[in-house]
Amino acid sequence: MHTLPLSFALLTYTGYWRPIGLTSIKYWAYIVYSIIMNFLLYSYAFCGLVDCFIFKDLETFIEKFSLCVSVVSVSFKVLNLVVNRDKIVSLTDMLLDKVCIPRNDHEMNIRRRFDHNAKCIKAKERQLIREFIYHHRYVYRLAERVNTVFTVMIFMQFTVSSIVLCLTIYKMLMKNLLSAEFVWISTYLGCMLGQIFLYCWFSNEVTLKSTEVGNAVYEMDWTMLPNELMKSLLVIIIRSKKPIVITSGHIVTLSNESFMKVIKVSYSAFNVLQGS
Repeated sequence: MHTLPLSFALLTYTGYWRPIGLTSIKYWAYIVYSIIMNFLLYSYAFCGLVDCFIFKDLETFIEKFSLCVSVVSVSFKVLNLVVNRDKIVSLTDMLLDKVCIPRNDHEMNIRRRFDHNAKCIKAKERQLIREFIYHHRYVYRLAERVNTVFTVMIFMQFTVSSIVLCLTIYKMLMKNLLSAEFVWISTYLGCMLGQIFLYCWFSNEVTLKSTEVGNAVYEMDWTMLPNELMKSLLVIIIRSKKPIVITSGHIVTLSNESFMKVIKVSYSAFNVLQGS
């Protein structure tokens, strides 16, 4: 598996992603190692959750619970990896298909430098249009697969982040502005905001770019093409009217607007918590 090598390597070393192609002995050895690591993770999450409800005051509960929900979120993500392993393997295989990888040095340079002004590769009109249509459909299938695999996990992340945001802000108000603990809480808050912002920002970019495909096709010199190819381009334009949308639990559409809604909901919950 060559897609995201560092991420999969870290998951493999920690026992949460079994490598493909292991021999019989290594396979069972890794299964035992994975069971041990999963047991430790879920035991820690369970003990932390129980410990949250053994508190003497509200500040102690908030401090324990804000950390506990993050561990529970990680546990849920690991469970998602186990349940959807075959789908994730299929997804990474799609990213290694010839449609998604550079076909020559020229395309490699385009990807490496993000040169949007690079010259189009000259090819036969019919074959090129077919590749456009196939590539366009492939991107939609890829986005659908991503939604299927990660939508529940993203929903869990949004829920946890919203809870942590309001609790963390509440904790910040009770700390000295110049204390080390205030700096640590601020850093933690920034990390949680960064997580959901990355989801929303890139999902929003995918949605915007998918809507621009139809305009890009229309702005090309399509009048010189045969009727058959113009009809094929019309298929792309019609399909691009329904943009790619990444959702959270099939409920919330990930976008810059949804990021601001999360901030507003967290702030409202903080006001309720502060007033109680």
